[in-house]
Parts: sequence; C-alpha cells; structure tokens
Amino acid sequence: MFFLLLTTPLNELVQVLRQLGMPPLLLELMVHIYGFIFTLWKIVDDITVAQRARSGYGTLQQSLASLGLLIGQLLERSLSSYRGLSMGMAARGFQGELRVLASSHHRPSRRHQVEAISGCALLGALSIMGLR
Repeated sequence: MFFLLLTTPLNELVQVLRQLGMPPLLLELMVHIYGFIFTLWKIVDDITVAQRARSGYGTLQQSLASLGLLIGQLLERSLSSYRGLSMGMAARGFQGELRVLASSHHRPSRRHQVEAISGCALLGALSIMGLR
C-alpha cells in the first residue's frame, strides 16, 4: 500500500476511488489528511532544527523537555494551519466537494517504444561486451 501511495499522484488515486464508488466525504478527508501530513512534517522539521540549534537535545532531560515543547508547538501550529485552510476554503466559496484535475491518459508513441527497446538492447550488449 505504501508503494502505491508514494508512487501514484493523489489526483489519480482520487479519480480511481471515485470510479470505484468511494463516498465523497471520505475522499475529501483523504485529500485533507494527505496535505496535512506534509504540513505537519514541515512544522516538526522546522521546530527540531530550531531546538537543535539551541542545544535542546543535549541530555536526556533536555530531550524530554524539547519533545514536550515540540508536541505542544505542533498542536498549536497545526490548528492554526487548519484554521487558515478553513478560512481560505470559505472565502473561495467551498460548496462541499473538492475537485481535482483529471489526468490525461498518455499513449506512448511507437517511435518511443522502439527507441526504448533499442536503448536497452544496446546497453545490455555493451555491458556483456564489457564483462569479457
């Protein structure tokens, strides 16, 4: 599942899940949570860098105190970020449905397929010749 989630663009996942009949509310929650994961990651990274710059993880006691401060700041900043997102969506006239762009289906050309196969064959032949 992780491989699929990390290698597939979110808008394509949403399209497939819509076609499979997943409820729109769950899709919207999925999109918001996906965005918040990266927001939280950035906040944690920023706070950790600032704490390390101030020697916040020198001893075990300092580490525990810094971790407590990090969790408190993470909660405060994530709620602030959520409020900003809610206000922005309300200002844009959010009507209860998130729209994602439809991805266009790519059709590989015959020329590109021939070039890719030829390139792989050439690399394979050169690597075999290099082993001798």
